[in-house]
Amino acid sequence: MNPVANREAIDGVQRMHRGVHMALEELVNRGDAERAAEILQALDVEMVEWINATRKMR
Repeated sequence: MNPVANREAIDGVQRMHRGVHMALEELVNRGDAERAAEILQALDVEMVEWINATRKMR
Protein backbone atom coordinates (compact mmCIF):
# COMPACT_ATOMS: atom_id res chain seq x y z
CA MET A 1 0.00 0.00 0.00
CA ASN A 2 1.35 3.39 -1.01
CA PRO A 3 -1.06 6.05 0.29
CA VAL A 4 -0.80 9.54 -1.14
CA ALA A 5 -2.41 12.56 0.52
CA ASN A 6 -2.14 16.32 0.39
CA ARG A 7 -1.14 18.45 3.39
CA GLU A 8 -4.76 19.16 4.34
CA ALA A 9 -5.59 15.44 4.50
CA ILE A 10 -2.48 14.69 6.54
CA ASP A 11 -3.35 17.50 8.97
CA GLY A 12 -6.88 16.10 9.35
CA VAL A 13 -5.64 12.60 10.10
CA GLN A 14 -3.12 13.97 12.60
CA ARG A 15 -5.89 15.94 14.38
CA MET A 16 -7.95 12.76 14.65
CA HIS A 17 -4.93 10.84 15.93
CA ARG A 18 -4.37 13.48 18.64
CA GLY A 19 -8.03 13.19 19.60
CA VAL A 20 -7.70 9.43 20.06
CA HIS A 21 -4.65 9.98 22.26
CA MET A 22 -6.50 12.61 24.32
CA ALA A 23 -9.33 10.12 24.90
CA LEU A 24 -6.86 7.39 25.87
CA GLU A 25 -5.15 9.77 28.30
CA GLU A 26 -8.46 10.51 29.99
CA LEU A 27 -9.48 6.86 30.15
CA VAL A 28 -6.23 5.11 31.02
CA ASN A 29 -4.27 7.66 33.03
CA ARG A 30 -7.10 9.58 34.67
CA GLY A 31 -9.82 6.94 34.84
CA ASP A 32 -12.37 9.36 33.39
CA ALA A 33 -14.46 7.25 31.02
CA GLU A 34 -17.13 9.96 30.69
CA ARG A 35 -14.59 12.57 29.47
CA ALA A 36 -13.02 9.99 27.12
CA ALA A 37 -16.46 9.29 25.63
CA GLU A 38 -17.07 13.03 25.15
CA ILE A 39 -13.79 13.38 23.28
CA LEU A 40 -14.55 10.35 21.11
CA GLN A 41 -18.04 11.64 20.30
CA ALA A 42 -16.61 15.01 19.25
CA LEU A 43 -13.99 13.22 17.19
CA ASP A 44 -16.69 11.13 15.53
CA VAL A 45 -18.61 14.27 14.53
CA GLU A 46 -15.44 15.86 13.13
CA MET A 47 -14.61 12.73 11.15
CA VAL A 48 -18.10 12.51 9.63
CA GLU A 49 -18.01 16.19 8.66
CA TRP A 50 -14.54 15.74 7.14
CA ILE A 51 -15.61 12.65 5.16
CA ASN A 52 -18.77 14.36 3.90
CA ALA A 53 -16.84 17.47 2.83
CA THR A 54 -14.31 15.29 1.03
CA ARG A 55 -17.07 13.47 -0.85
CA LYS A 56 -18.52 16.78 -2.05
CA MET A 57 -15.14 17.79 -3.51
CA ARG A 58 -14.87 14.66 -5.63
